[in-house]
Amino acid sequence: MATTATSTRDLGDALGLNPSSLYRTFGDKHGLFLRVLDRYLESEAERSGAVLAGPGSVHDLLCAWLLSMLNETPGLPDSTPFGCLVLNTASEFGASDPEASRRVHAAFDGAKTGVTDVSGAASRPASCPPTLTRRRRPTCYPPR
Repeated sequence: MATTATSTRDLGDALGLNPSSLYRTFGDKHGLFLRVLDRYLESEAERSGAVLAGPGSVHDLLCAWLLSMLNETPGLPDSTPFGCLVLNTASEFGASDPEASRRVHAAFDGAKTGVTDVSGAASRPASCPPTLTRRRRPTCYPPR
């Protein structure tokens, strides 16, 4: 991602804007980055929520959700990897940027809530294999 290595001139060229327009609109490139991250988080929350609210078993919904994150970016050439701005932000900034870190943690919390809500449906025996019930941990995890 390397946002720290990207100049406002690079951003202006890529967006077809004068760097002074970027400063007037966003304050600085960090402000622009946070606006982009916020928009990404909103769109991903909507997308993930729609997938997790779909019909199907817990297994099917979780598989659909995980696979949906691997799809290519709509509108971009097939060779363009999708990537994840949240994970890229976490790996680039870690805890060094409190504003970005807060947003990353909120995204992770939202994902955990979505999975927990879907997993709560495990109380419906017909919708979940025995390895995903609340009483028994999935076999991919070590015993407690």
